[in-house]
Amino acid sequence: SAVANLDPDYDAGFRAGFAFTLDNCTEVRATYSMFETDVTGSVSAATTADPNDVVFSLVEHPSTTSANINGLQINGAQSIDFKLVDVDLRRLFSYSCNHQYAWLVGVRYGQLEQNFQSQQILNNTNTVITDIEMDGVGLRLGFDGERSILDNQLFGYLKTNANFVASEFRATYAQGTNFDASVVNTGYTAGRIVTMLDLEIGGGWQSQCGNWRLSAGYMFNGWFNVIKTDEWINRVQANEYENLGSTLTFDGLVARVEGRF
Repeated sequence: SAVANLDPDYDAGFRAGFAFTLDNCTEVRATYSMFETDVTGSVSAATTADPNDVVFSLVEHPSTTSANINGLQINGAQSIDFKLVDVDLRRLFSYSCNHQYAWLVGVRYGQLEQNFQSQQILNNTNTVITDIEMDGVGLRLGFDGERSILDNQLFGYLKTNANFVASEFRATYAQGTNFDASVVNTGYTAGRIVTMLDLEIGGGWQSQCGNWRLSAGYMFNGWFNVIKTDEWINRVQANEYENLGSTLTFDGLVARVEGRF
């Protein structure tokens, strides 16, 4: 037997921001980041080599009648979206003509939304819909470093920070059919501290006067103590809601254009 799953691939996000210099070593900056990804898929008994093959759902509640009934086709869709707003005070603690190291302290607002939908086609349509939302605000601490070569026009950089966000999670699970829209309907709300760890490493080029900079790197982003879609579905099926918490990670290429005046 085979299991079909929904696995989001790479998608583009964006980050925009600005900074004000307070003195030669200190600046205040604000950034907004947004990322959205979605994936769809389906599995059908009609496309298999064996005419006796059937499909059945792994996300329906096991106490319902339809959970043990074979179907003809299952369609699925999933999306993950997040938005971040960061306000930082950044200060250099070591610098020269070819390097600079700085610490930062600030505030992060984070918003995360995960949506999932499954439709099993029988004589009628059985649908499972889940929604998980998170909002929170918390402390942000970080470090970044940069070193230049070749008359300061090429540089390498490292950025890392830790965020401790006091958050509220709201999760819902709804299962229904054409004849009964509310076969199963449950929800969960709880507060928790979400730890977000960010790491970015890369290099770039800057104009001779330093007003324009182009850079590219690789970013790793981890969200700890969050509620994920697969975990939420499994807990609803087991009627077990204690100690919910998983890790959600993102990684990918980063490109940046900066104007400094």
